[in-house]
Amino acid sequence: MNSDIAKATLPVAAVRRFFDLYPVGLLTGYVLLHASNSLVLKALSNHGLTTGEILVHRGIFCLFLLLSLCALWGQSLKPKNRPLALKRLALGGAALAFTTASYSELSASAASLVNRLDVAFCVLMGPLFGATLPSGKRRWALFACFVPLGGLVIWSAFEGTLLGLSFGLVGVTLLSLSYFLLKSATQNETILAVVLVPSVAIVLFGSTQMYLQQSPFRLHDATAYLLCAAAGAIMFWTYDFTARLYRRMTVSQAEYPTLFSALLVLPAEVLLFSQQSSLPYIALVCLQIATLWILTQANEKKEVSSS
Repeated sequence: MNSDIAKATLPVAAVRRFFDLYPVGLLTGYVLLHASNSLVLKALSNHGLTTGEILVHRGIFCLFLLLSLCALWGQSLKPKNRPLALKRLALGGAALAFTTASYSELSASAASLVNRLDVAFCVLMGPLFGATLPSGKRRWALFACFVPLGGLVIWSAFEGTLLGLSFGLVGVTLLSLSYFLLKSATQNETILAVVLVPSVAIVLFGSTQMYLQQSPFRLHDATAYLLCAAAGAIMFWTYDFTARLYRRMTVSQAEYPTLFSALLVLPAEVLLFSQQSSLPYIALVCLQIATLWILTQANEKKEVSSS
């Protein structure tokens, strides 16, 4: 009798645990920001901007916002740990460059699903930074990683977008590694100093690509400027929300809610870009949500990021 009651209350306890860990306001903003990021990057790609143009102008608008908030809040923009900042600049800049490039080849939903492999990657990489991961949990993490990956490979093969998938996989691997450096930075740096590093990084990476391609610096029209401004603002607030979560929990736990953003991208893409709906996509995301909830909660020892 008692065991039946315990089983019946498990879902209720899981829901309560979820909202204890992720306050509703923070969760809603975090999920919407990640979904909006995918949609805006795809809109910029559809508008004809190259990866370099997106990176440079997004970074410039984000830096403009940083300088404005620096004057308003009186916070320091100068990173306290320069070696860590340089590591983040190189790793994070390359990660964002590859991730952005994937949107020129993939749909927003496909690129979003590739990006959301970061949660499984973070669980697997956790032991490199001090987290514990029993062998049984490692097998589940590999399952949560390779089942969606297999689906994406098949999907991309049919769509002829294996190049975009390759960009996305390189980007999400580098991005997952950069999260652990980001967590270290959030413990001691102001949010402005935290966001400064990737903002400068994407301007440098984007400028290099534009120089090699001899692309003009000016954008095509007002719509492109508005989209880049939105992308810059989303970038800042996403890092702000991420920093708040990183100060409360492990990297994999903090990244877990981004899986829900992948569920929002597909219906929004259907409405905005006339993309076809995909039940396998929804099934893959739901599989990750269920599997990785168990893993992220079982892996509660805090990671110690290298600096």
